[in-house]
Amino acid sequence: VDCAAGAMLSAARAPVPGTRGKPKLERDIVGIEPGTRRLLLFNAEADFEETVTMRRKVMKEHPVIEVRSDLIDAHVYLLNKWLLPYLLKDENITTIKGELVPLLTRFQFKNVPKQSEDVVDGEQTETDIFRYAPVKGSDFPGVDLGDDYHLGDAGAHKNPVRCYAYIAEGAFLVRTNTVAGYMEANRQAHQLNKEIFPHVAGGRFDNIAPEKVEFGEKSSARHCVLGQNCRIGAQAKVSDSVLLDGVTVGDGASIQGCIVCGAQEIGTGAVLKNCIVAHKKNVAADAKHANEVLGTFVEI
Repeated sequence: VDCAAGAMLSAARAPVPGTRGKPKLERDIVGIEPGTRRLLLFNAEADFEETVTMRRKVMKEHPVIEVRSDLIDAHVYLLNKWLLPYLLKDENITTIKGELVPLLTRFQFKNVPKQSEDVVDGEQTETDIFRYAPVKGSDFPGVDLGDDYHLGDAGAHKNPVRCYAYIAEGAFLVRTNTVAGYMEANRQAHQLNKEIFPHVAGGRFDNIAPEKVEFGEKSSARHCVLGQNCRIGAQAKVSDSVLLDGVTVGDGASIQGCIVCGAQEIGTGAVLKNCIVAHKKNVAADAKHANEVLGTFVEI
């Protein structure tokens, strides 16, 4: 299928340590035509107030539209090469997701200006996208556009701007530009391809742990990612957590849903739930913390 742009999307997932309650994630409102996967609407939720509006022309040409707010943009795009000179000329477009893709979805339903033989190229606005878009079949050498590219006996052309979406159903796809994304990537790390990540070994209960991890008597770890040289003390319990290199968990301690940065010690009997512990920040014995950020992080 010939298109101006394509976007890869994946289902949104879940919460994050270090905060109380579920995080307020930025959501996108995405409208897709079932079957063709034509991308008809793509805007941030913040762009709308209480209702989502669509032009009557869009509804007439595409009467069945699936509108979703549970998808995450994977920041993977396929752009037709004719868009590149347009992007070089329009300096107002600085982001693909926030500006270009929403703009292209709207341009799909703009009326294509008539090309007059009397119009000199220099008289057209350099930021007019239709100046760069193909307007006839010969602009796509070797590509069969199908009968629906032309309208009527007069040979008038349909809008050449077309956008499509690919939904990666069931795929391991997550962006790690937030703490929530980082945590989710680690929660799903047991799905990693061992050929791509040969140094990662899966353990019991969907743990990811290297060989140099020490487990004390009657200790347990479930759904965790453990770094090199970690030590889990006797009767300690760690679940749904990420422990970076060199973390020592004291005897009888409990860690649930946490990110624990490296080279530190969690004291005997300490209880941590949904916390983030900074690098080299030791936690005292029998301490109890929930939904907190412990220690100081230095931004780079």
